[in-house]
Amino acid sequence: VIDQVRALIDYFALKAHYRSRKIGLIYPAEAMNRNPAISLLKLLEEPPDGALLLLVSHRPGQLLKTLRSRCQQINIAEPDWTTTLSWLKTTRNLTDNDLAQMTLAGAPLEINAQLDDDGGPPPDPIIAALSKIANGSHAIIELARKIDVSDIRATLDALELVIHSLLTTTVGDSDGQLHLSQQSHQDLQKISNKLNSKRLFFFLDQIASARRAVLRSSGVREAEIVEN
Repeated sequence: VIDQVRALIDYFALKAHYRSRKIGLIYPAEAMNRNPAISLLKLLEEPPDGALLLLVSHRPGQLLKTLRSRCQQINIAEPDWTTTLSWLKTTRNLTDNDLAQMTLAGAPLEINAQLDDDGGPPPDPIIAALSKIANGSHAIIELARKIDVSDIRATLDALELVIHSLLTTTVGDSDGQLHLSQQSHQDLQKISNKLNSKRLFFFLDQIASARRAVLRSSGVREAEIVEN
């Protein structure tokens, strides 16, 4: 919020007590709305001596263009699936058959943490729900209410990954961000045959709007977001 950005500006304005380097971290940077971002512009434009300001963002496209233009942009790519799966097999003593039954998404350490404590909803339940909707066997709201919303950001991330995968499946490609289990891969293929791809792009816009609302407001109703 804007008070946090003002406090950061005040911090950089003070003379350092120890040595000369002062470091600030804003994460996730896309959580800033317009007013805090504008307040930050002058600091980025004229940083004091010894100042290092790091803005970490998984979605830099959601940042103001004027903000991005004042930063040195360093893109850090996730490892490819061959590297990730090889590391997981070694780290967790998994076989190829084990991995074939798992749907995985995210960076290696993130996946490893999810396997330890089941953190974040995997895409499998979402794909299963969409499969039932496509078959006309269940009501949408009924299925939406069964989706875990304890971590709404992770839920939206999983939903976005599934929609990306559906789009790539419709054109005969595979999604590089998602490693699907055999069952989910089959379900996705069946769903893709019944979809209007233009509507999927509209759906991605809705997910992006929902994510902005979650990032920038503490008063959102998670279940209502998923139902919408």
